[in-house]
Amino acid sequence: MKNFVLCVTLNFLFFISSVISIEITAVEQTVVFTPKTSFSIQCNVSDTTGNPQIIWKKDQNEVTNIESLKNKIETTYNATKGLATLKINNPKEDAGGNYSCVANPKTAEETSALIHVARSVLVKVQANINVVEEEKLRVQCKVLGNPEITWIFQNETYNETKGRVHVEDYTEDGKTVKNGMLIVDGITQAERGFVTCIGEDLFTNTSSSSQCMVRVKDKYAALWPFLGICAEVIVLCAIIIIYEKKRNKTELEESDTDQSPDQKNTPDHGKDANLRHRQ
Repeated sequence: MKNFVLCVTLNFLFFISSVISIEITAVEQTVVFTPKTSFSIQCNVSDTTGNPQIIWKKDQNEVTNIESLKNKIETTYNATKGLATLKINNPKEDAGGNYSCVANPKTAEETSALIHVARSVLVKVQANINVVEEEKLRVQCKVLGNPEITWIFQNETYNETKGRVHVEDYTEDGKTVKNGMLIVDGITQAERGFVTCIGEDLFTNTSSSSQCMVRVKDKYAALWPFLGICAEVIVLCAIIIIYEKKRNKTELEESDTDQSPDQKNTPDHGKDANLRHRQ
């Protein structure tokens, strides 16, 4: 009986020592990746048992069971350096999430370290926008990642509606972008200039910005060319009318001064007539 108790006690102490002998710490607690560009996450493993069993999880699911990561992952463990590495090749947008490296899984006292993986932030607005004075200005900011968006318009920062400057959400491809649309009612000539969209991921402390040049056209800008064309037509018609009147007057005067062929050489004609009369 004593031997049995001793054996159980030794096994329990061995189990406890094996559990507490492994420590895992993340090399980087936050990793930022770009889609289609391979990235790696690593954990330092302090182990006295010699060969710990390590698995990787994403959002509490083993990476080997995630469909979108199949055939894209490589796992290695360097016992000399005590370094466990998970490499993801050609990642997609959905590769981000909470990853963990777990030592001695399926035990009551598993050890793990958490690593947050986030997609790099990218925002983009149209390079140039032309808008007519007193109409609405609309600027849409397209985003990649999950940033918080703020706007800079006329040297003021907007993350909510103020006066005639509206900040609104929009939905594209089933994704809602919060504060992704800037609308200005009754734009004026004085507000010509740059509008800036800024996207910031507060968790990863990364940001991106994009500028749009807003050109405000005079609301009568389209009228001036039309009036110019009308003036040109009027002037041209006036020139044609004046020219035609002068030409007709000249032709009339010339027709009055012209002699008919029968009236030419009038003196000789008269003499012949008198001579015939005398005969």
